[in-house]
Amino acid sequence: MNHTEKTTRHRGTAQHKLASALRLQRLLTEISSRFVTSPQTATREIIESAQRSICETLGLDRSTLWLFSDDGLEMALTCYWQRPGSPPLRRNFVTRGNLPWADRQIREAKSFNFSSLADLPPEADRDREIFRLYGTKANVTFPLVTHGRVFGALAFAKLTDEHLWTDEEVASLELISQIFSHVIGKRRAEERADQLRDEIQRSSRAAVLGELAAALAHEINQPLTTILSNAQAARRFITRGSAETHEILAILDDIIRADKRAAGVVRNLREMLGDKPAQRELLCLNELVAESCALFANDPVNEGIDLMFDPGHVPAHIKLASVEIQQLLANLIANASHAMSGTPPDRRRILIQTRADEDMVHLHVRDHGHGIPPEHLDRIFEPFHTTRPDGLGMGLAICRRIAEAHGGTLKAANHQSGGAVFTFSLPFVVRRPEPTGTSRGSLGRE
Repeated sequence: MNHTEKTTRHRGTAQHKLASALRLQRLLTEISSRFVTSPQTATREIIESAQRSICETLGLDRSTLWLFSDDGLEMALTCYWQRPGSPPLRRNFVTRGNLPWADRQIREAKSFNFSSLADLPPEADRDREIFRLYGTKANVTFPLVTHGRVFGALAFAKLTDEHLWTDEEVASLELISQIFSHVIGKRRAEERADQLRDEIQRSSRAAVLGELAAALAHEINQPLTTILSNAQAARRFITRGSAETHEILAILDDIIRADKRAAGVVRNLREMLGDKPAQRELLCLNELVAESCALFANDPVNEGIDLMFDPGHVPAHIKLASVEIQQLLANLIANASHAMSGTPPDRRRILIQTRADEDMVHLHVRDHGHGIPPEHLDRIFEPFHTTRPDGLGMGLAICRRIAEAHGGTLKAANHQSGGAVFTFSLPFVVRRPEPTGTSRGSLGRE
């Protein structure tokens, strides 16, 4: 071969390499673009389309992508492309020890290649059998790594004949494997994040349902107890033949009130769960408290307790949700009654007071029990936190939620003379005196 022929041949080889390099560069750009623009649900289709493009561009016969199982014990064939007429592959085929040598190389984050089955080391005898079974004559495999952790492998193979892998081919395919590692690792992280969000949402829904169930059990128990005790009293009167019409009617009135109260609690809890504000109207707080005290005085849980109401001078009308305020009072009174289980009978008193200052109204509920242990003061309003063996820990949590829904606060403290005092404070609208010469006044506080 003369100098001119050598130069021509050399130029042809260089041009071929340049053309191959440009084709590969365009292919890498195209693959990257596909991954970026494709939706997450189409990841498998995009990967297999990219595998086909790579194999057709580089003259290869098969590309397989393997991912480790969640427990990391096995690798499963997840995506692949191969030329028609090749030995069939089964998607989700699991290695299960059939490729022990290759599996070890991948787990150690080592790439490997062989130009013929004879190049495999003696310890790869089992791998050689499997490669031969599926028609592999030459192979190059790269581990897929993200954040320093191997999660799978990407392999390319020749099936028609043996193949000597050049440094340029190996470097190009390694670059492709890095692109796959980045994209697949990112997609897997997004999937895990989605799963975590779903789990958190399910957990949150379960927590809300648990809280609702506990709240219903706590709140409905009181009116149900009232209904039961009244029904039993009516039965005793009728059985003895000593029932007077007015007594039975009074008992039935108590049952009706308790039933309406239970229905109001359920409706209120549903509105609270749905973030729907309860209907409020202008009410006289002192009248509402007095009515509630009369109602709760007949509650069996308050039996043997002197329920006292000391009304102060408060604004005539305040915007309140009556069922919510009665619910708050019922919980605070029941809580006070339980706190005095060990108090001598002559000191078992609950004092309810209403007071007002410049722009706030306060409702105090004081018992004469053992007080609140200091270590529980900071947590007493937390859901499911209780100091009673049979308590659900929802009553005070519900009370605070009601107070905050009214734009107010609920605080607990130990009284200096013994027992505990709970204070519900809320702002109210003050109508200022009309200035001289004006036809209408203005609201000083909303």
